[in-house]
Amino acid sequence: MKVLLVSAHSVISGANKSMCVLAEHLIKHGCDVTIALRKHGDIINEIESRGLKYVVLRNYNWTVPISDNTINATIVKKAIGNKLGKRKIKAFLKKEKFDIVHNNSISSFLIAECSEELGTKVVWHFREFLEEDHQLTISKLYNPAKLINKADAGIAISRSILEKYKNKFTLPIHLIYNGIEYTDFWCEREILGADKVTVAVIGRVCEGKNQFEVIKALLLLHKSGIDNLELHLIGEEEKHSIYYEEILSFLENEGREIKDRVIFDGVISNIAKKYKEIDIVVVPSISEAFGRVAVEAMYSGCYVVGANTAGTAEILREDFNSLYELGNVEELSSILNLIIKNRDEFRLKAKAAQKCAVTTFTAEKNAERIYELYENLLNEKLRLGT
Repeated sequence: MKVLLVSAHSVISGANKSMCVLAEHLIKHGCDVTIALRKHGDIINEIESRGLKYVVLRNYNWTVPISDNTINATIVKKAIGNKLGKRKIKAFLKKEKFDIVHNNSISSFLIAECSEELGTKVVWHFREFLEEDHQLTISKLYNPAKLINKADAGIAISRSILEKYKNKFTLPIHLIYNGIEYTDFWCEREILGADKVTVAVIGRVCEGKNQFEVIKALLLLHKSGIDNLELHLIGEEEKHSIYYEEILSFLENEGREIKDRVIFDGVISNIAKKYKEIDIVVVPSISEAFGRVAVEAMYSGCYVVGANTAGTAEILREDFNSLYELGNVEELSSILNLIIKNRDEFRLKAKAAQKCAVTTFTAEKNAERIYELYENLLNEKLRLGT
């Protein structure tokens, strides 16, 4: 079975990491897998380090910022570029004769469009909300339903994602939770052993990831006399964004007493190693499509606290983890206080969560279900929704 996995971006993102791991497991199932990139980028190093095949097929995504969904000169220029690029893409697809073209994100469309026009089986992987998590939407220039509804199947990485897209499109969408390679993160260790408790929020510093909420909870704990927490913000910093500037201003003024205990680590290449230094991971995101960080943290033995929203609420279980109401800084502060004062109890909960995660969200299980979907599509046995 020849499979083309189509990436929407050329950076090392969660979606692209998942795609690379999926490619490795599909190869174990006997598939001949190629990854299609729309331009050169950092993800190539990841692809090459895993010994995977790739091709660069120049094209433009159809997404735009919500704040600027107008048909302007840039959008028209990209549309013309896509029109000119279709001939090369179609020539490549005709030559390679793929059995399945798997679009790894709703952000890209051109290779899927070319594949459908050639009669190839097409699968759309819905990995993001777009508007809710990335503040993006599909340009007014396009009619996404017209294209996506022609596809053979869709995959939603969480029930929250499924609920959104099943109301937008008519193609059958299958719920297949994201798979993460646990061997990259697994670590048997004792957390909460030192007096200092290390807390982390992992992800790009932006409004959607909601780091500010955790900083405010840290200040509440300080005011109640608890000063042994250190907060690490791990991820890309948009240093000229309003949100980033608001955080810095807060730490210089009303939060100045905790300024030295809020560490901006930036992007860390070996995040698996960093997890081993963390006691508690907080996932305060406003709308997480799946919650890769939550799963990685559980694999790594961290205790995970999350906002009771979207994919985070699906992944975390209150018997193993802690959920709080989004926006309720007092509740988050109380949970962190409870963990600090009951370390043995929460250490055991973290171990239980680790064992549960490794049987639920494995990359192997994810790939098996996707491979079965491919087989069913090729055998024309199944065209059912979830």
